[in-house]
Amino acid sequence: MTWRDSLQQQHRPTQLCALFPRVANRLALCWNDAVLASRVLDELVVDKRRNRAGFPREVSQELIRLRLLRPSRPGSTSGFASLWDSSGMASCDR
Repeated sequence: MTWRDSLQQQHRPTQLCALFPRVANRLALCWNDAVLASRVLDELVVDKRRNRAGFPREVSQELIRLRLLRPSRPGSTSGFASLWDSSGMASCDR
């Protein structure tokens, strides 16, 4: 809860904390290590095994917001963020 409350209101993962407290605790423990936190978030957001049920939509959105908030290197933009950049999409994809 301390970690969640340290984040700005719009970034607080309320559904993640309520539904998946162990995942939230894992993120809280590694949050101050940018590389580790981004790696953990990448593992949570990107389905590499293709056979997982995944998170509910609200939780997935919170994880994506956290990933965009936590670049892997201080002062850099996340490589993950470029996947969600609408400037590179065709007009019909927007």
